[in-house]
Amino acid sequence: MAEPMAAHAVRRPVTHAQERTLISHGLLPHAYERFNGYYAWRFTGPVDGRALRGALECLAGRHEALRTRFEWGSAGPVQVVEPVVPVEVETVDLRDRDPAVADAVRHERAERPFDLSRAPLFRCTLILLDGGVSVLVLVVHHLVCDGWSIEVLCRELCEAYEGRASGLPPAGMRPGEFAAWQRGLDHGDGLAYWTERLAGVTPLALPTPYARPPAPTGRGAKTRRLLSPAVRAALRDVARAHHASVFMVGAAALHAVLARYANTGDTTIGTPVANRTHPDTDATVGFLANTIVLRADTSADPTFTGLL
Repeated sequence: MAEPMAAHAVRRPVTHAQERTLISHGLLPHAYERFNGYYAWRFTGPVDGRALRGALECLAGRHEALRTRFEWGSAGPVQVVEPVVPVEVETVDLRDRDPAVADAVRHERAERPFDLSRAPLFRCTLILLDGGVSVLVLVVHHLVCDGWSIEVLCRELCEAYEGRASGLPPAGMRPGEFAAWQRGLDHGDGLAYWTERLAGVTPLALPTPYARPPAPTGRGAKTRRLLSPAVRAALRDVARAHHASVFMVGAAALHAVLARYANTGDTTIGTPVANRTHPDTDATVGFLANTIVLRADTSADPTFTGLL
């Protein structure tokens, strides 16, 4: 059974991921763009704005992360959980307007910075388009929501919007509780492992047309490629044949490509992991994820199978 909601703001420790992000937020220019999570859903047919707002209020009541802001105390950053936060659904009517206007609105909502000292750190916009089409835009700061969490929110938002909030399971472990548990662990073995594993790592000297900036800017681009059904099937076949996951096949391929382009036998790539190591975090909304380094030794020129 969920604990009753506090009647006043409560200060809780931050997770390791939140602490790392808060430090980056203060060091990187344009960091707000890097840490704003943008999600959009397209609907055909009428959307009940009142029901949508009620569903979001339900989620904010269930999950402390959606009522959280951040402060810097004498010992570092803390998360402050408010008992109640204002929840608004901004409606933008773009019917009979150029589609480019809708794109501009979505882009502006995605990049508009949050004030981390004020909750909530999410905003919702409903864009009305021609033909009875609506686009729901949800922007959430990464400090309060990771990739796993957005899946939880999507499921619960649908249930609450349809009037089935009473049937939702109890919310997961509170982020502040996870942070306290996490900080109580003995990290000595993990620290020793990663210190040894990452000893001597140097940045990859990729032959790019641009010089590496002296400090991270957070303005890197991303690329997406849609693989054909035939390629996806082939990847699954390779993974199955070697008792590996499709992710492992993709990671091995990326290591091989980087080794060739950088002309090195030592490659490293970063990948996010859910980090849901506590059994009560399956339904938790918050920033628990971590990024780990995958290092590969290709100095002996292994076959792809050997690398895998």
